[in-house]
Amino acid sequence: MDWVCKCPHYQGALNPDDSVVLVAENAGKRILMGLHPEPGVYSMFTSRDVPISPGSRWRFRCPLCHADLQSELSLRTLPAST
Repeated sequence: MDWVCKCPHYQGALNPDDSVVLVAENAGKRILMGLHPEPGVYSMFTSRDVPISPGSRWRFRCPLCHADLQSELSLRTLPAST
């Protein structure tokens, strides 16, 4: 991979391989989730067999420093996560 995706808080690399790895949280569940780095490609993998329901809202955290990665823009424009 020619580029590095970094945590905006810790500055550590979030893409150790061909995916961006984040901690995902929803309804008391916490998993590692790998996302495809190319915009518009929505493939992903998870660390456990946890169903991802269409339309569900997940919070993302840095797997290195655990900082919340939700942007301030989404906090103003989107309803609270479930």
